[in-house]
Amino acid sequence: MASIQEATIPLRFWIDEEKNSVIVAEASGDFVDVLFSFLTLPLGTIIRLVSKNQPQQPLEIACINNLYQSVEKFNTNVFWNRICPQMLLSPRNPSEASCQRLKLKVDDTVPTKYFVCEYCLKGIDLLLSTFDGASCYCGKLMSKEMKVQEESKKNGSWENGVFVREDAMFLIFDDLRVLQSSPGNSVQQLHQLGYKDSTR
Repeated sequence: MASIQEATIPLRFWIDEEKNSVIVAEASGDFVDVLFSFLTLPLGTIIRLVSKNQPQQPLEIACINNLYQSVEKFNTNVFWNRICPQMLLSPRNPSEASCQRLKLKVDDTVPTKYFVCEYCLKGIDLLLSTFDGASCYCGKLMSKEMKVQEESKKNGSWENGVFVREDAMFLIFDDLRVLQSSPGNSVQQLHQLGYKDSTR
């Protein structure tokens, strides 16, 4: 039986013991890659993930929650086809291939598959869909899965990091401001927050 490896990402914290709160965290590019991957998530995915993880107290993002719930509750016969609600409720991340390399994956969307019409497969104008059973312009359904060549690895491993260098160090503040870690940045930011004397 294959074992599941847990991803570990080391963090260091500066803590205000009087207020019992974290002032700033220092982390490698692996952690910052995960934070920055939030910016690639489609809005529909964010609503779905937040609602799934906080069903009792859903996070309200303006009125977008209402839009999402409307699509969920509609009868399928109001849509052009059965794929339309799938596209709206589980939209594709344009950076999906990069996000698959993150040490911690936040998006649980099923990886994209590509489908073509087997009748038009040898034609010049091949139509491609990310949804199984979409209609081809010939009138048939696109249900033949096509394998796509994956991003290549160098020397058996991925490049150094996804969005930022894996070996770079960063400071992350409680307002999600991210700075490159350096003695100057650390001291200056801590002074701006009112901490004149600080130790790690």
